Amino acid sequence: MPSQIGSRMAFQNAANAVKRAGLNPSNAVLSQSYLRFETACVAGATSYKFDVLVNETAYTPSFGQTTNKLNLQDAFVCNQLGVFFGVPPATTGATINDYRLLTYPAIGLIGGTAGNFTAALAIQAGAFYQGNLSLTINQRTVVPYWDLNRHYAVPTSQLNGVTATTAAPTAPIHVVDDSVNMADSGFYPVEPNIVFAGNKKHDLTINMPVSVAAWPTNARIVIIARGILAQNTTAIN
Repeated sequence: MPSQIGSRMAFQNAANAVKRAGLNPSNAVLSQSYLRFETACVAGATSYKFDVLVNETAYTPSFGQTTNKLNLQDAFVCNQLGVFFGVPPATTGATINDYRLLTYPAIGLIGGTAGNFTAALAIQAGAFYQGNLSLTINQRTVVPYWDLNRHYAVPTSQLNGVTATTAAPTAPIHVVDDSVNMADSGFYPVEPNIVFAGNKKHDLTINMPVSVAAWPTNARIVIIARGILAQNTTAIN
């Protein structure tokens, strides 16, 4: 759970981490912030790569305005990492952002509500959590194997997954939802901290032992890094 003491320690660690990374903290503005990387779920894929910097567009589809990548002149010290699924309603298209982050393949087939997984798709998506995340910065492996199972969080109270038997609910309605606390659900502490630098090359990859045969329409994988942003610390070549 977030705490004032923990936040203070994260701030102090960030200042030291910036120095150890060889960056210049003298003119830095340190503040709490986050990075958010996304990529589309692809049937049959066994690896997923994520853009980290603002000038990279190789792996980020047109997902609206939800991504938050690192500026070239900044550095970011990550002390928490979260991995989630996102499933916009199938009828609205992949660029729609009216969906919630899922800490597990939540089953939800109630007509008229936001899209989730079917029971069959949820079973297949279990293969995702048997994989791992790796990070290489400037050809130096910073994180070799970060298991994804640490982000699998099924809440005590879950969304009712039954299918509506008559007509779809009519808005406004209140649908019973998961008891998720996004202050910490799906997140895991990163120690030692990871330093992302805007003037370095990052290879952020999720690797899976087997592929997922099918995903919900428009499904995406979302990585959120929480920590301290150090503005104006990197020299741009």
